[in-house]
Amino acid sequence: MKKDDNKIGKLKYFMAIYIFVLFAGCVKDLPSPDTPPGEVARIFASTGGSYDLMSEAYKNSTSGWVFKDIANKCNPADWGGYYKFVEVINGSEKIEGSIASVEIVYRIKRADLYIDQFENKTKTIYLVKEKNGWRLREPYCELRSK
Repeated sequence: MKKDDNKIGKLKYFMAIYIFVLFAGCVKDLPSPDTPPGEVARIFASTGGSYDLMSEAYKNSTSGWVFKDIANKCNPADWGGYYKFVEVINGSEKIEGSIASVEIVYRIKRADLYIDQFENKTKTIYLVKEKNGWRLREPYCELRSK
């Protein structure tokens, strides 16, 4: 074996490690296709709103940049309030074919002049079944996890 062949082999080895390390951070942990809709909603909330958990129809009509802009508007600075996901209500999950709905509890904070007011509310969110699992039909500010 020539000295140059050994150098090329080492270079290929280090390049493979470099590429693995470079892309290792890009791999996203998406729920498996059999994850129930309520758990997908929880995962969406825990990730701060992952574009990858939106339906294909939504992604085809809305870019990731617009999605992030919408997410940023969920906490409007002009009124000082915000939404915070609390939980999926047990037993609220309904599946009819490729459409699912779940009831969630979220907290809304409204800033008044001198005190902060918190209020728990409920909302129905909708998901659609796709080949890669349940996905949200639209972004929901109530699934924010601030």
